[in-house]
Amino acid sequence: MFREFKFRGSSLVPEPNVPVEEIGTRVRYGLTIALVLIAIVIPIGWLQVIGRTAPQGPPLEIARTQTDLEVSPIQFRAAELSDHEDWSPRVTNVKLVDLNQDDKLEILVCDAVRNTIFQYERQSDGAWDETALVPENSIAVPARTEVVDLDGDGDLDILVAVFRSLNPTSEPIGQVVLLENAGDNEFTPRVLIDQIRRVSDVRSGDFDGDGDLDLAVAEYGHEFGRIFWMENLGDLNFVDRELMRAAGTVSVSVGDFDGDGDPDIAAFIAGDQEEVWIFENTGEVPFQPERRKIWGTANFDFGGSEMQAVDLDGDDDLDFLIAAGEDSEFPVPSQQSSHGVYWLENQGDFEFELHSVGSLPGCSSVAVANIDDDGDLDIIAASRFNNWNVEGTASLVWFENDGQQNFQSWKVATSPARLATVACGDITGDGRIEIVAGSLFNHEPIIRPGRVTIWTQEGEEQE
Repeated sequence: MFREFKFRGSSLVPEPNVPVEEIGTRVRYGLTIALVLIAIVIPIGWLQVIGRTAPQGPPLEIARTQTDLEVSPIQFRAAELSDHEDWSPRVTNVKLVDLNQDDKLEILVCDAVRNTIFQYERQSDGAWDETALVPENSIAVPARTEVVDLDGDGDLDILVAVFRSLNPTSEPIGQVVLLENAGDNEFTPRVLIDQIRRVSDVRSGDFDGDGDLDLAVAEYGHEFGRIFWMENLGDLNFVDRELMRAAGTVSVSVGDFDGDGDPDIAAFIAGDQEEVWIFENTGEVPFQPERRKIWGTANFDFGGSEMQAVDLDGDDDLDFLIAAGEDSEFPVPSQQSSHGVYWLENQGDFEFELHSVGSLPGCSSVAVANIDDDGDLDIIAASRFNNWNVEGTASLVWFENDGQQNFQSWKVATSPARLATVACGDITGDGRIEIVAGSLFNHEPIIRPGRVTIWTQEGEEQE
């Protein structure tokens, strides 16, 4: 979702009051020294890069499904949750949560135009009530949320990863913000850390085993970034501790990936090289995880956009799903053959096997649910960078699981376009799954517009 094209340039500007002859001599000496340094440093640098980014296991093999998709046998009906006529929609994240703890799901929306977090709650008549949880323009470009009782007072707070800018920059403008729940749907923003580079994701877990929740943070940056954890010192005071320097981290996940009973941290780096790392919790106090690279590819066109942890095959360990299709660096979508959904299957002992689930050009986000009510997990995928000028191009697809993790692709929708984020769950409470997705437009023209859209299965009660 947030990967960006990197380029560099340089210029030679003469110093004031320095003779031209001296400048020329300096340039010649400078060029000689630079060439010597390049001859020495580049091979060393390439050895370091190869050691860090070479893929583990077999080369990336892509078994693609057809891109001319058949229409889903389960029919869905789309409805917009709010008006989008007055602005160019920029929804960075949607999430289904029971924020009110009333056994009903609400929709949380990160809006990067109105710069706030919205809650959408379904009313008894089927209408949707929109509430800005904090004033508009109080959280600049919120990237993702996690709902958790961070302060331990029994109600649910909202962690917000704050990007601050969709434009490339490594300036220290990012934040992690807590919307502290004061009750009665009132939230107070508290900045947990600021003056860091743009933050794309934040997750919680008790990494040091002291009984309170710490945080795992993806500091995306641009040319510079980090993966770090924030130790909870109590009273919502935190100190950040670096795990790894890496620009372009789009997702972090927290889970017990090795089955030893304590929470580990996983991170998906989507830059010039695509990599998945696990920071294994060894149980040491203080928290000193062992760093493990579980997958990587040097295919720049892979276009990693998002990763989430899920037990896809039901074998009681956590796998990873990856959405690949980020294409921000091209004004016209490039339709790479590697775009689509991938499954990293947990084989145990930090060995993961990559499987291709199916193709979707410009794939940006994934979610899992039992769409067809047959007892296994299906996959829903959204596209932000498909070729919208072609009639019938898919924006939303579901991959039907046959129970053995073989998947059939079905087209759900061709509009709205530029879906950046997707979530799914039983919002209506009738036992069937709804799909919610948000559009992020930052390229003109705006084709097939939409903002936040919900798809309900045909036959369900409609508003």
